[in-house]
Amino acid sequence: MEEKQVFCLYGQTGSEGYFVRQLERMGYAAFAPMVEKFRPSGSGTRLVKTRLIPGYVFFEGEKEPTWNEVHHIDHVYRLLTYGDGTKALYGQDLEFANWVKRHEGTIEVTKVVKEGTKIRFVSGPLCDMDAKVIKVNKSRSQVQIAIGGENSVLSSMWCAIEYLQDNADLDKLMHDEQKEEQ
Repeated sequence: MEEKQVFCLYGQTGSEGYFVRQLERMGYAAFAPMVEKFRPSGSGTRLVKTRLIPGYVFFEGEKEPTWNEVHHIDHVYRLLTYGDGTKALYGQDLEFANWVKRHEGTIEVTKVVKEGTKIRFVSGPLCDMDAKVIKVNKSRSQVQIAIGGENSVLSSMWCAIEYLQDNADLDKLMHDEQKEEQ
C-alpha cells in the first residue's frame, strides 16, 4: 500500500464545501481549513469561523491526481503545482497541511500571556507550530504569524488570541488541562 500524499487545489471562493464533497466522492480525504476569529458586533465582539485560506482545499490520496480528474469540478481553477511539476505538497507546505489536519481542520483561539513587550502562547494550536510572530493587533485580538517561505502556498496568516489577564487565569488553564489529561 502506498503512502498517502497531500495535494491542494484552488477555486472560486465560497465553493470550498462543494469542492470537499466532490473530492470525497472521488475517493480523496479532503478539508478546507477554518480559523476562529473575533469580529466586532453591536454588543462588543463575537467569535466566528471563517475560511483560513479562501478558495483552497487540501486533499490526500494514494495516487497523484491529474488535471483531467479535477477539472470537471465546477469552479476549480487549478491544481497547485510546484515549478518542477510536482503536485504533492512537501516541505513547509506539507508541514502546514498536516498541522491544520492535526487540529481537525480548524485553528481555534490560542491563549496568550503578555511578558513585557512580547506574548507567549500558553494553550491552543499555535503552541505546537514553529512560526514567527509578525504583528499583534491587540484591538482585534489577533496575531499575524509567518508560516512558510516565499514559495509556500501560504506565507502568513492571522489567528485569534485571547489574553489571560493574570496568573490566576493561567493557573486555572493549567489545572483544567491537567484534569483533561487524567
